[in-house]
Amino acid sequence: MKSNFSFLAFGALLLTTAWTAPTPFEADNLDTVSEVQAKPGVGNFSFFRVHRQGKGITATWGLNNAQGIIGFQLQKTYEDPNDEYAIWEDVCSTPFTGARSYKFTDNNVFPGNINYRVVALSADGNNMSSGIATARIVSR
Repeated sequence: MKSNFSFLAFGALLLTTAWTAPTPFEADNLDTVSEVQAKPGVGNFSFFRVHRQGKGITATWGLNNAQGIIGFQLQKTYEDPNDEYAIWEDVCSTPFTGARSYKFTDNNVFPGNINYRVVALSADGNNMSSGIATARIVSR
């Protein structure tokens, strides 16, 4: 009976944590793109994803509740995104327009793993970041 309980507890743990992982998939066996699913109750981002478009990477994002948001900054890094000392480069800034979703294509990319995030800029200074989405560019 004890072994059945530990199996059920492990299965319940997997079910409760399964939604936190990004969902990467292969595109043309050359480039990897990913989507970050919004976590329930965390922030106001409804989605954030990146994908290969032409010679660049297109980032698309949307918000559930945009109250107090005045703009966005798309950022990228080629470093480990979980490293607190990673350098995040600003790719673009865009004002909040009330649109349901926003999109920007980064044409200044190099081969490697490119990690992206969006920072929603708030009027009161309480900025929030999206999750991290990764694109992999393979040298041609």
